[in-house]
Amino acid sequence: MNFGFQSAVGGVFFEDKPVSTIETLIAQDHLYNDEDSNVNQLLTFLGNHDMGRPGFFLNKHLPNASNEEKLQRSMLAHAMMFFSRGVPVVYYGDEQGFTGDGNDVDAREDMMPSKVASYNDNTLLGTEQTTKNDNFNPQHPLYKSIAEYAAIRKQQPLLQYGVQENKFFDDNKQVFAFARVANDTMPNGGVAQQNDEALLVVFNVSAEQQTVTVSQQYESYLVVSGAAKISASDNGETQITLPAFSFGLFSSK
Repeated sequence: MNFGFQSAVGGVFFEDKPVSTIETLIAQDHLYNDEDSNVNQLLTFLGNHDMGRPGFFLNKHLPNASNEEKLQRSMLAHAMMFFSRGVPVVYYGDEQGFTGDGNDVDAREDMMPSKVASYNDNTLLGTEQTTKNDNFNPQHPLYKSIAEYAAIRKQQPLLQYGVQENKFFDDNKQVFAFARVANDTMPNGGVAQQNDEALLVVFNVSAEQQTVTVSQQYESYLVVSGAAKISASDNGETQITLPAFSFGLFSSK
């Protein structure tokens, strides 16, 4: 269980800590690699039954944020988990926007209609439902987003096996990027099944649209998912434009 991932990613997405917190985490990935294991085998998570849920952390650390911002931050954090190294683990109910009151047993809401008053008085993310109702809604925005991320991860071997490389981290803009690249632990001797040379993942964890300028090597990348746009400028640089609380997943194919 990668508690370091939960602390760093939760700090950035749920507490608005500097994005360089994640840079520090990824820079230490080599510590998990040895002759019979590597960092991609670690279980990554955003919350659990002991510490609480993403919705709880958002309510605790960003109480003045709008419900829409909290929902966006939760979806963005789940994208980070599915596109980053490690094996993503979703705690039941997070895909239905459960919030809870933190810690064991206040983070163990029922998926079936609940009779627990301390559960039922919580406002959930992305829905007008409460835990008084059953919560198995495949149309919930978090459910739909997580399902999309899981499908992309399954389609992209680099997201499952690739090495994660830090690219840039801007604490002023709250924007960061990393790449997933092929390595010798991947199936087929390190050759991605779809012949991808690399995947570039970019996040904007701020309430404003951000534009970042990066090196020319990214000009051939195509959008795989997310709202971010990438374009080559006349001076040979590459610009990536990200709406507020958004990400972009790009392929070099």
